[in-house]
Amino acid sequence: MMNKQATPWLWMTTFGATLVFLSACSTVPDPYIPSHIGAKGASVSQNGLAVSITAHDDSVYIGDPVSFRVSIRNHSTNAVWVSRHPQMIFYWIYPNGLHDNYVREYPDEIHYRKSDVTLLQPKKQMVFEEVIDTFYFPKPGIVEFRAEYISSSNTNSDIKPFWKGTLLSNSYGVEIKPRPPKRSGAVASTFL
Repeated sequence: MMNKQATPWLWMTTFGATLVFLSACSTVPDPYIPSHIGAKGASVSQNGLAVSITAHDDSVYIGDPVSFRVSIRNHSTNAVWVSRHPQMIFYWIYPNGLHDNYVREYPDEIHYRKSDVTLLQPKKQMVFEEVIDTFYFPKPGIVEFRAEYISSSNTNSDIKPFWKGTLLSNSYGVEIKPRPPKRSGAVASTFL
């Protein structure tokens, strides 16, 4: 004879085990595949600064470099010191969904001199160029790029306020086209 009080416990245990089993079985989302050419999304502003990227060309042949215009803008109402040579890391997603980047290490602290920095005034921007080589990209297609600006701590107490932190740019899709076949140097001639 079955105990009447054990029946709800057995039912709840079986139901709970089924829920745990079902919650553990889920599908893994497909990898993100870039599909947009041009600017996508907005840069993230932090402590008054924002970084954005724009490619000079929305399509290049595989093996040709991709050139970017990088802009660091001061959205705040206060001037802030920043490095004249910003520390940037570019990330990208290939047409097959794999991620890559240039691996660079930056120090946590730097003793900046006045010649190393510039005072970025409110509502002003600093613009520079970055180039990404594509000769080792695995295949043609749309590649989505993003930049990260990294500013190390400044140990020079004479240069304040110095902006420290990291910023992510907007994304930017560039079409990497297959290189057209080379034409042979032979010249066709006509005999009369």
